[in-house]
Amino acid sequence: MHSIILLRRAAPLAAALITTLGAAAASAQNASTAIVGCDEVGCPVNADTATSECKLIDETFNEIGLARIPIGDGDDDGDDGDTDGQDAELAGISWVQGNSVTDVGGSDDRYPTERVLRRDWYFGTPAGFDLGAQNTRACAAFFHKSMAAFPEGNTETAAGTCEQAMAPECVNALVQRAQSLQFDADDSSDDLCGALEQDILSNFDVECRDDAGSPYWRNVTVRPILGGSAPAVILSSDNITSNCWPITPKEDDLAFIERLTTTTDDFGSDVLQNFFYGVTPILTAFYSGEGSPITTNTAQMTCLKTMGPSPGSNQTVDEDDDDDDDDDDDSAGTLVRASTTAALFIAASAILASIS
Repeated sequence: MHSIILLRRAAPLAAALITTLGAAAASAQNASTAIVGCDEVGCPVNADTATSECKLIDETFNEIGLARIPIGDGDDDGDDGDTDGQDAELAGISWVQGNSVTDVGGSDDRYPTERVLRRDWYFGTPAGFDLGAQNTRACAAFFHKSMAAFPEGNTETAAGTCEQAMAPECVNALVQRAQSLQFDADDSSDDLCGALEQDILSNFDVECRDDAGSPYWRNVTVRPILGGSAPAVILSSDNITSNCWPITPKEDDLAFIERLTTTTDDFGSDVLQNFFYGVTPILTAFYSGEGSPITTNTAQMTCLKTMGPSPGSNQTVDEDDDDDDDDDDDSAGTLVRASTTAALFIAASAILASIS
């Protein structure tokens, strides 16, 4: 039972359809302040299991989380050093998370002895965005195994701001640390991101004691996302076997950035629940270079998880929005997914009929 998860770029007609239908739903929420899941990005539903299933290349994801990075989306709070030029450069960037579970071992598939849990993260950018541009460098710090959690706990629809998932003082300390990083103008992205990782690990911010669960971070990984060391975006030619593209707009690109794999012999439901709906804080930092429109170092914290049917707020700055709807009924989630798919099918039929 190989289930490991991710996504595929849809055909042009399907992409246009999903984008059109998604616009109405998206109008009720600001994309830069929400975590959305499979219902919003259009994951297909597996007919055998009646659950979401999103494939990308050779990965199959059961849950998706998508959050816009508010830098450049008009949500500047004055603390990250943004300017109008930087807004234009960074508008529309996103983080996407996909979770998968694979049961392995044993005499046959009916009696597995181990469960492999995997989280994958992708950096989403507008079409044509140059990830390898040398004049702007950027890093993403993933705080794995942190104690961050939204007030509702690790549930399907739990969501909120980073200040709700972590101590606000910790968020501020990490953002300030990233923005004040000292580096040489000719440092590569690898060198710069390595320096950021070393700085975070070697100079623990006491404000983060509760969020780390100890006087040090147990697992922090920093990856380059812009600059010469940046990964390439996934090409359409790589996605022949994919069945969805877990980002909006559908024209946006995705680049694989980070993976966390855990193997356990504990098949308890609480282990699976915490894996699927636990929060991963991501510190995204941008650094200027010669000729770069990024003139001031800027950083932002995204607290990301995969989602069920209902979207949730996600900003660095707490908007005091308590309107999150929590619905942890699995059967209800299945019905919502199924009805979403049915609505897409009916709308597709109507569009095709109108142009035939």
